[in-house]
Amino acid sequence: MSSKRNNNDNIDDKLHGNEANRACDVAASAAATPPGGRSTEGLFAARGARGDLEEEEPTMRSVAVPAHRRVLHFEPQLKRAEAPRLSKQPTLSRGGYAGDQSEVLKTHLPKPIISTSKPPAKRWVVSEKVLTPRPTDFPPLEKTSRVVSAVTAADLAVRITDCLQMRSVKAKYSKTEVLAKCRSTDFVKFYIRLYSEQEGILVEVQKVYGDSMSFFRDSRAILDAAEGRAVSKPEEEEPLYLRLPVSQMEFIKDATLPPLTFEEESESVNIAAELLASHRSDSNMLGMESLVTLTDPLKSLRSSAVIAAKRVLCPEDTGHDSFNLHNYVMSLIIYNNGSAEAATLDGTAMENHYAQLRNLAISSVANAIALLLEEETLWESIRSSRTWYGDVLVPALVRDIAMAEECPHEACYASRCLTSLASMSESTLFASKIREAGGMMALKIAHEVGTREYALLAQDAGKCHQTILRCR
Repeated sequence: MSSKRNNNDNIDDKLHGNEANRACDVAASAAATPPGGRSTEGLFAARGARGDLEEEEPTMRSVAVPAHRRVLHFEPQLKRAEAPRLSKQPTLSRGGYAGDQSEVLKTHLPKPIISTSKPPAKRWVVSEKVLTPRPTDFPPLEKTSRVVSAVTAADLAVRITDCLQMRSVKAKYSKTEVLAKCRSTDFVKFYIRLYSEQEGILVEVQKVYGDSMSFFRDSRAILDAAEGRAVSKPEEEEPLYLRLPVSQMEFIKDATLPPLTFEEESESVNIAAELLASHRSDSNMLGMESLVTLTDPLKSLRSSAVIAAKRVLCPEDTGHDSFNLHNYVMSLIIYNNGSAEAATLDGTAMENHYAQLRNLAISSVANAIALLLEEETLWESIRSSRTWYGDVLVPALVRDIAMAEECPHEACYASRCLTSLASMSESTLFASKIREAGGMMALKIAHEVGTREYALLAQDAGKCHQTILRCR
């Protein structure tokens, strides 16, 4: 009985305590309620009784944005196996060329208009009056810089332009400042600036983008030339493995290597094709760079290079089941000059994307044609598509040579392609097609441009000109 009484007393104490706490809460709520208003607790209680309790949400505001077209700078759409269809436009198919040959020449490959007048030579004109000290708010001075003394600004500029000509570096000279914007054959972009110093003239070479090793070789040659030192030619700087195939070196002659199957030799080519089939621009660039290396027997296994060359040149190759490598490369050369896209990408990282893709495409075709010519299988590989090569590809390459003033590096590779095509002993078809497209005059102008500005262009254009003259 005593335990039950104790329990009842505890329950009564708790009930009285809860009632006291609730009374305090109601009193505090009443004190906080404004006159004529309702307390927050009472309001929620009333809404809960009605079942219409709503969650409070922040007030949203909207702003009208004018509609505009968005330009995508990092994932441009590339033309792939088939070129975009226009009215009566032929397409590249597995069987080679299909359609009216005269129509493609009218719509896409106009005959180049070549001027016989000699264009003025490009020289960097600099005087001491325009030289200024290097601004103090500029970034730290590049390590690729030197102070040259005991020379005038005009003579220094001549030394640099002569070095750029020998190394086939394309340069544009600014009219507002002492600046030369340069691009090498490896698509390395860099700037050359001249400043006045107490000890002489400061020459600074600054890389914008591109391969660091290629920039190091060019910058060292430019700085040596600025000081009046002898500069080696680019071909003399190549390592031994780029002058002689590995299979012909002494250490490999006695080595025994396991034989490779056709699938193993084709694996690297298939990887390059997968990269080109991707919808990512960086993968496409990596695939084209790999294809140029694969078609060069000095940089890859010769058997793999032959497989890659046939995939590039033969539209009916059996390796085109998943991705037509021939159509992709040729569409870059024939249809994609990059002019329309480049206008929307100025000042971005994709500024030279299309031009570099096309440059690599022409380079891979030049490697492939030269390799199959050495293997004596070129005519057999392109015989079924000889009409397309003669009526479509040859005029496109002649057009590139005619534009040597603007695109000297593409003109170099185009000259190599035409040299190999005209050197075939099986047929003189391509030599006559080159003449019909105005190739002789284009090569003459390209040789003059190369003599003044690009040594590599002068060499390739002169060799192509002599080869076609022998094909009569």
